[in-house]
Amino acid sequence: MKLIAWTERGREDKGKDAIDIYYVIKHYSKIPAVVDALYEQDYMDAQDNDIMNATAMLLADEVAAIVREKTLTYIKQALLNNDSVLERLKVDITKYTVAGYEEADILIEIIKDRLNGG
Repeated sequence: MKLIAWTERGREDKGKDAIDIYYVIKHYSKIPAVVDALYEQDYMDAQDNDIMNATAMLLADEVAAIVREKTLTYIKQALLNNDSVLERLKVDITKYTVAGYEEADILIEIIKDRLNGG
């Protein structure tokens, strides 16, 4: 749970977690079963065939399905429903990866929306 790790680490260690979060979103769709799910479960249609956005959506749904309610509540309180902390995550992804701010913003907002039940 890189989202939790990112919220709990000191500023000097958050770059690695931001890199890992982006890496997972970027590369998860290279797994054949994931590609199938992206198309068969209409994630690609929902995200206008943008594979990164569809992958972020699928990952968030998978996280929501497997974590305990207490863990999901913590993620919401510590990150997703805290605008200043969420903004720092987007900035860290932009700072430590090849993602531009707009891309980081879209990906994290998709994750936020899905984990908040959207």
